Amino acid sequence: MFPALLMFFYCLFIHTGQVVYLIIVGIGLLRLVLTGAYSLAAAVVVLLLLLFTVDAASTSDYKNTDTTYHLIEVKQTSWTVDGNQLKFHGRLWEEEEYVQLAVSYRFDTEAEKAASLTPPLHLIAKGQLTFPEGPRNINQFDYPAYLSRKNIVWILRADQLNFLKDTSLPQSLLYRLDSKRQQLLSYCDQAFKPVTARYVKALLFADRRELSKDVTASFRQLGLLHLLSISGLHISLFLAVAELGMKKLRITVESSGLVLLLLLPVILAAAGMGVSVMRAVTQAWTKYLSDVCKWELTAGDCWSAALMLTLLLNSSAFYFVGFQLSFSLSLLILLISAQTFYQQATHLVRFITLNILLFIASIPVLSYHFYEFSWGVLLLNSLYIPILSFIIMPGLLFFFFISPLLFYSNVFMTAEHLFAELLILMERLTLFIDSSVSLMYVSGRLLPVVTLLWISLMISGLVYLEKKGYGRLLLVFLAGFWILLQVNRYSPLGRIVMIDVGQGDAVLIKEPFNRGNHLIDTGGIMIWQTEEDWQERADPFTLGGNVLVPVIKSMGVPELDHVIITHPHWDHYGALKELTEGIKVKKVLTNHYTLKHPDFIKMLTGLKDQSIKIESTDEAGNGLVPAPAGMKVLTDDLPASAGSNDRSLVLAGSFGRNRWLFTGDIESDREDALMRLYPDLRADVLKVAHHGSHTSSKDSFIRQVQPTYSLISVGANNRYAHPQQEVLERLNHYGSVIYRTDNQGGVIYTYADHPLFDWWIRQREPFQTIIQ
Repeated sequence: MFPALLMFFYCLFIHTGQVVYLIIVGIGLLRLVLTGAYSLAAAVVVLLLLLFTVDAASTSDYKNTDTTYHLIEVKQTSWTVDGNQLKFHGRLWEEEEYVQLAVSYRFDTEAEKAASLTPPLHLIAKGQLTFPEGPRNINQFDYPAYLSRKNIVWILRADQLNFLKDTSLPQSLLYRLDSKRQQLLSYCDQAFKPVTARYVKALLFADRRELSKDVTASFRQLGLLHLLSISGLHISLFLAVAELGMKKLRITVESSGLVLLLLLPVILAAAGMGVSVMRAVTQAWTKYLSDVCKWELTAGDCWSAALMLTLLLNSSAFYFVGFQLSFSLSLLILLISAQTFYQQATHLVRFITLNILLFIASIPVLSYHFYEFSWGVLLLNSLYIPILSFIIMPGLLFFFFISPLLFYSNVFMTAEHLFAELLILMERLTLFIDSSVSLMYVSGRLLPVVTLLWISLMISGLVYLEKKGYGRLLLVFLAGFWILLQVNRYSPLGRIVMIDVGQGDAVLIKEPFNRGNHLIDTGGIMIWQTEEDWQERADPFTLGGNVLVPVIKSMGVPELDHVIITHPHWDHYGALKELTEGIKVKKVLTNHYTLKHPDFIKMLTGLKDQSIKIESTDEAGNGLVPAPAGMKVLTDDLPASAGSNDRSLVLAGSFGRNRWLFTGDIESDREDALMRLYPDLRADVLKVAHHGSHTSSKDSFIRQVQPTYSLISVGANNRYAHPQQEVLERLNHYGSVIYRTDNQGGVIYTYADHPLFDWWIRQREPFQTIIQ
């Protein structure tokens, strides 16, 4: 196991540049030498050098972005058609080297889409190679890093695709294997009913592209998504069936081992060589090799071999959630299974103990990647694992291997029909449980120090179990885990985040100690034309689901006490429906004018959760008292003829040592009214009105407010040319520091009420931006 850990730390050194990891590797090698393991130390050095060579060779310096036509070899199993959009991965040959890239294309007609359902081996794409854009908000998904870890640096947004029928063009070995896998997937579509085909492809060949979005989401909400991905459980079931079959055929154990040694690489290739599959297959393959060669390798040795081979093939693998969960949880199973207290316990106690320990160990990984986890894995594993182990997986294997007979036998066709109905029943059960109970816990992304404390507490608990067995002190460890889970939610630090939602507004206020969480406006992406049925996507990008909800949950916010809508323009409330589908909203606050606006009323009636309270000011602008987070609603004497922008709710409040002014989209007339009614109006931080339009932020208003900082929420390269130069010059003239989302992404302000934390914050700049 020690050499495997050296490989792991060496990979960390390669990708992070942290010398401390190289020092750990050096100490480890010295330990091997001092203990006399010279050959093992030499083997590790060779593997590390080979790893460095492989990693260096995977990096491309190709920078030609002028070519518009590209010959691309298609990775067929990445070919995904969703509505009017096509996405796939591939590689092209340019300037005497292969370049990996991700391609996207939008269909113009339904006929073009129908002709593109089957992936070609090669095609010619017209388009421009570009770099993928990085995250623009705190804890947002890092698409460039994700692609880079798949050795993909470029993306191509194609304008035109021409499929090539010439099958004599060269294919790489990996892409040739991928084509064979695609043929298997296509065979499944032909041999089975659609429902059965989806699950055969998902659970036997690791292809979840066609599983229902709703079903996949429900499995994730219940903490059971791992059951829809090929893992060690699925490989173990397959091997158990294979061993039982060969035993029935009276094949010797030695011969069975040889057969499985040849069969496991085929399984790995058929399953797409995913990290979790590679771990399970490589670990099992090493075990069978040990049995055949009489090496007497331990389970830990097999685990180490799997880790080293995985890192050797892809040193970036440890960034993926599949690697982190698969290797950490499988190691935990190995360690626990060898303990006396575990071996002496009853089957029920063992099941409960292992389930709890695996759940606790997975929380830091799930919290880092998804910001939440489900308690359902504790409650529902005992229901779903037997269904999967004794019914679903054996049934899928049976029907796959007898599939040639399905075309000729009514008995088998009837059996497959009944099995498909069983799969539909499982889906309905999952959807029902998900809709009936909420098992998700929003933890936010745990801080590094919290993760270290979590791991330390986990190790201490395992040591206690090993020495003392079961005891009341275990409750203390569980209480410690629960306290660590509350760090994000009850942090003494408050945050105000101007979320980058493009051309729109969305400001999150997270008060210290979970006193309140509030969102001012939601942003919204305007849809300019209605799509036809064939154009609609099963998994479309939404501002609420893909930006707002992940950003908010990543900060440990489980629900919003208030969503404040300043005025009835789509770029300020358009994502409200998507937001409420992803996170609980207690109350929506707005003004009388917005609440009576027909477009806003239509949106409210379409909300899935009709229990949300809606409150507003009266016609005179009075109400919302006390305003959330101690903010004050600034009312004035605007005439009834004032436009929608000037009808914006204006909020003022103090956070930390700064006074804030949120101005919505007010224009110069409303600014005059505010100055007339509030002659002493001042603000340290101004949310600049109307995205920096010249119709707002007039000279007299800026002179009176005197903002030290000005925040502008605006879309990059927007068609309105916001923020306009005269506004920027005016703010600069009065010495205001400007933060803008189009250039700097999300903007985060940190504050504290407690003097000690306030002193710590004042030692650094109160504002941080995502893009430096």
